Order: sequence, then C-alpha cells, then structure tokens
Amino acid sequence: YWQEPTDPEPPTPTLASTFMEREGYPTRRDLVERYERRTGFEFDNARFYWVLAVYKLAGLGEMFFRRYLEGNSDDPMYPRMREGVPALAEQAEMILDGEMEL
Repeated sequence: YWQEPTDPEPPTPTLASTFMEREGYPTRRDLVERYERRTGFEFDNARFYWVLAVYKLAGLGEMFFRRYLEGNSDDPMYPRMREGVPALAEQAEMILDGEMEL
C-alpha cells in the first residue's frame, strides 16, 4: 500500500513500506495519471481497489495472528495483528467514507 504524507499513521506500521517516502517517488495520483496516459484507459473505481488492497492486508493479518495463536511463528509482528486487523478494517471504512483521498 502506497503511503502518502497526508495519510494518517498506518494502522499496521510494520507492514507499511517506506521506500515511497524517498525523494522522487511518485504519488498515488501521479501513478494513476501515468497509467492512464500510457495505456489510454481511465482508472475508474480507485476507491474500490484501494479498499480491496486494505481488505487483503487484513486477511494476511488474520493469517499471521492465527499462526501466532497456534504457536507456529515467533515473528514479533504476528501478535500485533490483534490490534492491526481491526485498525485495517477501520482504515478501509475511512477510505469508503471519503476521509482518505487517492
């Protein structure tokens, strides 16, 4: 997921990538515009795809947490999914409600 400087703190900072914070990386809007320009297709339903991506991250978080509960992992991130998955669900709702912009 592509974090923007104006976004709230990521609900699961351990899953957030930081490479896009480096100077010269395009914004989400820049990427969409480049896609549209190069393909000739309009990128419709951005909000849907963004929510879908967050939903998929929540699904991964559930898997991580289950592995932690079953004792199948010693990764320190996995127990944090107890709070991380509900936070991702809240973020998806914020995106749906228009509180976060593309």
